[in-house]
Amino acid sequence: MSASISVTETQLYTALRSLLLSLLSCPVIQTQQNRAAMPTGAFCAMTSLGTYGLSTDKPAYSPTSGSESHTRATRWDVQLDFYGPNATDNANLIATMVKSDYACTQLASAAIEIQPLYANDPRQMSIVNAEQQYEKRWIVEASFQFNPVISVPQDFANSLTVIPAEIDAVFPPA
Repeated sequence: MSASISVTETQLYTALRSLLLSLLSCPVIQTQQNRAAMPTGAFCAMTSLGTYGLSTDKPAYSPTSGSESHTRATRWDVQLDFYGPNATDNANLIATMVKSDYACTQLASAAIEIQPLYANDPRQMSIVNAEQQYEKRWIVEASFQFNPVISVPQDFANSLTVIPAEIDAVFPPA
């Protein structure tokens, strides 16, 4: 058995994408994909900004499975870029809805445990495209909490035999 983690980056993106698609009427993509052209028209792009521990780890041990696990509350920050004619509206919509009960309920149905923490107000960050033309782009940074469990192998003993020995007899003083 090697080390494993219960929540992957792919699962985080999948849960967030499902939430975004339930609110937006445009494609939602993950950024930083090699050899992939930027879509045309309106779309939302997700970029992971980092993960940050919110607590120390909580260890647990399982002699029956021969493993130990460590759970740590973790914050995931993600940047959402909105492009197209409705970029401003979409950014405002998501900045508001990420902090709502709707988002909590939608994310509760994800395959992983993830919940929204907060989102900042939208900012206009226009971009110059390959044709040297300005494109409308608004960004929202949002934070979510997930609680990954890292499992590693651990040896346990079911029984021990103790044979006492007189230390001075076995290892005489010098």
